[in-house]
Amino acid sequence: MRVNAIAPAAATRLTATVPGSEDRVAARQAEAAKTGFDTFAPGNISPFVAYLATADCPIAGKTFFVHGGSVHLFQPYTIVDKISVDHRWTIDELAGAAAKWGDVTWEQKLTLD
Repeated sequence: MRVNAIAPAAATRLTATVPGSEDRVAARQAEAAKTGFDTFAPGNISPFVAYLATADCPIAGKTFFVHGGSVHLFQPYTIVDKISVDHRWTIDELAGAAAKWGDVTWEQKLTLD
């Protein structure tokens, strides 16, 4: 079995709803008109998705960032911290326990309890 993940960078109807996106869309369209290639077109993602789905693709267990004509391989992730309970989490419990990760930077070193 092969399982891979893609973190795509593309402009969609959803990203068009972000406040201030009108200026970014206009700049992107102007650049695409100049170069003939829209790096944020969602269709740029699908060739790599299709390749990963081919029968002969040897890639498994990897995560990729795909944007325009670039495909980036992420270094494998490492678990650096955890929270756990002996039951199903509640939102309130998670709000108390997981909020600490909001300020974590990758320069910080965390250790498992």
